Amino acid sequence: MCCVCCRHSMACAADYLSWETASVRDAEAIFLLLWRRINGFFKRTGYSLAQLGR
Repeated sequence: MCCVCCRHSMACAADYLSWETASVRDAEAIFLLLWRRINGFFKRTGYSLAQLGR
């Protein structure tokens, strides 16, 4: 990964941005996976997130 001090150089900035978007995609994929598991758990137990909010 690019260091903070050299982020102003164009090649480095592009490198950093591509790394950043890749990590955001990873985080999104993990979140979606967890969300599906949580939803599946609530469906099995008969609870919904709306009921928990009350």
